[in-house]
Amino acid sequence: MHIYHDGSALPFSEEEATALLGHKEVVITCDMREGSEEATAWGCDLTHEYVNINADYRS
Repeated sequence: MHIYHDGSALPFSEEEATALLGHKEVVITCDMREGSEEATAWGCDLTHEYVNINADYRS
């Protein structure tokens, strides 16, 4: 799912995002087109309470 291209947001499907985020593993790639450096970061499942608290920030 692409959400940004050449400095502009792309049309967003909440249904598609929800389906993708429901997978056991979610891979996010961010290509800044600025050199060949790369990094890997690992995260873990968020607690239910954390998600509830941060859901209030949703616009």
